[in-house]
Amino acid sequence: MNIETLFVEHDSLNALLDAALKCANAGDADAFLSLRTDIAEALARYLALEAKAIEQTRRRPLPSETAAAVADLAEQTAALVTLWQEYLEEWDREAIQSDRVCFQSSTAALIQRLRKRSRQAVDLLCPAAVRTGALRLRVA
Repeated sequence: MNIETLFVEHDSLNALLDAALKCANAGDADAFLSLRTDIAEALARYLALEAKAIEQTRRRPLPSETAAAVADLAEQTAALVTLWQEYLEEWDREAIQSDRVCFQSSTAALIQRLRKRSRQAVDLLCPAAVRTGALRLRVA
């Protein structure tokens, strides 16, 4: 696997999150609901690539601080997936339409958390994975 693939998925996910935030802020439940599947698929692709990079990186010798941080990323993934699933269950069309202000706030908070988490992965995981050879810089 190469780092470019991870970055492409990262950017794709962020573009979808931008669009979702715009829909939420506009109170456009229909547009938001149509994006949910795309976001779920992009998130699944991104997290699968990230999990593979984490697994490959953890198999290699790392400084103890980096190893702990990479292990923490792996644990955060499960919490992130649970948070996403709970969000999807909470915010159906009826809930969005009945409490748009709370929906907007909840969506903004979730998107901020998803972005922070993906940024952490890029900032921490990618350099460690490249240094150890777990990720290549380019397609072979």
